[in-house]
Amino acid sequence: MASVVEQIVARVASILGTGLTCAVERSREAALSRGELPCVVVMPSEEDSESVDARDDKSTFILALEIHVRGTPWDQVADPIALSAHALIVKDAVIASLVARVRRHSTKWEGHDADATAGVMTRHYRFIYLTPAESL
Repeated sequence: MASVVEQIVARVASILGTGLTCAVERSREAALSRGELPCVVVMPSEEDSESVDARDDKSTFILALEIHVRGTPWDQVADPIALSAHALIVKDAVIASLVARVRRHSTKWEGHDADATAGVMTRHYRFIYLTPAESL
């Protein structure tokens, strides 16, 4: 069976891929071309764990959603995608079964100099879950 982190990332990519009207990529490092936008890139960001007791660990996993768009103003173009993605993530029953809590963690807006207005809204989500100490 896959780790909890892998299950979360795979599920988020899956529900966004079927629930959004734009392309969804997983952990893409290559630059996106103009024709590929809008696009959401789902990628793991960081994870911390701490011991709860002799048997269990509490982990906090941060997932990044990069929403790549073009348009004027680009942040206004990204907003409805971010709203839809948020609703899909926080209301998903499978994700709820994997974690104790999911919350929006932070958001960063970055405009890019291009031949047309472009930008990336990166929204981070925090997933908190418990696992046996010998498991991931």
